[in-house]
Amino acid sequence: MKRVNYLLGIFLAFLTVFAVSCQNKPQKSAPIETDTTEVAIDSEAVVRDTTLYGECGECGMSTFCLITDKKDTIYVARSSEDGYEGKIYGSIIIGDRFCMTIRHDEQTLVKAINLTELDKFIKGRYKILNCHVLLMGNTEKADTLDITALDSDEGNLELEGPHGKLKFKPVK
Repeated sequence: MKRVNYLLGIFLAFLTVFAVSCQNKPQKSAPIETDTTEVAIDSEAVVRDTTLYGECGECGMSTFCLITDKKDTIYVARSSEDGYEGKIYGSIIIGDRFCMTIRHDEQTLVKAINLTELDKFIKGRYKILNCHVLLMGNTEKADTLDITALDSDEGNLELEGPHGKLKFKPVK
């Protein structure tokens, strides 16, 4: 009987410590819901796409606003306290279609691309994966490229990948 009481006492002490430790944990805010999918790059690799899609909202000098396809409004800083600077490719025009990725802190922009302007150069010949451009050619496999310049007013799109830089003029 003493042994049962002893084990019961240990069990109750354990439960008390467990309950107290669970109550003192800080509550995390709900994560931003992202449009994530898994994309097959080739027959061997599957990459998770964390790109958010939507329309550009009213932005400030230090913020970027995206109204997602699910009608959520997301404001992120263009730069972070640790000195990281997010990149925006294309003009910031309210109502234009954009895609963007954000840092793990969910408060800072990594990259935003004006898809409305990108379409003027390579309409229907690309896909987006984590804000990289997958340029679709005559083959099944796409080249993964980064935008280095996007300016529809100047008529300039420049992409860079493992095989060098590619320049495009607007499609007529």
